[in-house]
Amino acid sequence: MKVSEVPQCPKKLLVTDQTKTSISLGWEKPEYDGGSRVLQYLLEVQLKGQEKWNAVNTFKIMEATVSNLNPGEEYLFRVTAINDKGKSDPRVMSGPGVEYEYRVYAENIVGIGRCSKVSEGCVARDPCDPPGQPEPIHVTKDTIVIQWTKPEYDGGSNITGYTVEKRDLPEGRWVRANFTNVIETQFTVTSLTENAQYDFRVIAKNAVGTVSKPSYNSGPITASDKPPSSSKTL
Repeated sequence: MKVSEVPQCPKKLLVTDQTKTSISLGWEKPEYDGGSRVLQYLLEVQLKGQEKWNAVNTFKIMEATVSNLNPGEEYLFRVTAINDKGKSDPRVMSGPGVEYEYRVYAENIVGIGRCSKVSEGCVARDPCDPPGQPEPIHVTKDTIVIQWTKPEYDGGSNITGYTVEKRDLPEGRWVRANFTNVIETQFTVTSLTENAQYDFRVIAKNAVGTVSKPSYNSGPITASDKPPSSSKTL
């Protein structure tokens, strides 16, 4: 006679990928299945600060993606193994802010060498969106004032500043234009050359240190006291 019992809880519930509205999770099978094959896994989610757990779905594989989450909210997840005798204890973990360590091996035709020292812990963060495209709001022969809009999504943490980059056209490289933190969504670029053309872009940074991708380029802006010429015909 085969004696069965409920399985042990699954192992290592981890975040494998995330976006601003979804989180992908993976887990490992229990150390012991209770003497009866695990039939499925129940994944549940809890909004941080609340008590109620809500079922996401049951899965026969050891991975799942939870969609339609609210940007900026924090969630807890747990997964339970189920066999024909019942449910295991749940394996609980938090959704975002997971820390990873890395090490590297060198390999040649002889084999694999010793691993490197383990890196410092790196925390997986939800990326913030880039700021809006910068636009000129005031131009003189040696200054250009640009403004932009905040990122649509801040990565779950407040935006703490911006980096403004400029390049000389047509073939200049990108260099930093600000040397102190820019808090507002506006910046005055000074010490420009009269009648020279410049291109600008902006990068956002949030409170946990996540840096966005650059905004769209402003496009050519000429440092000049003269108003832009009109292409209209009479």
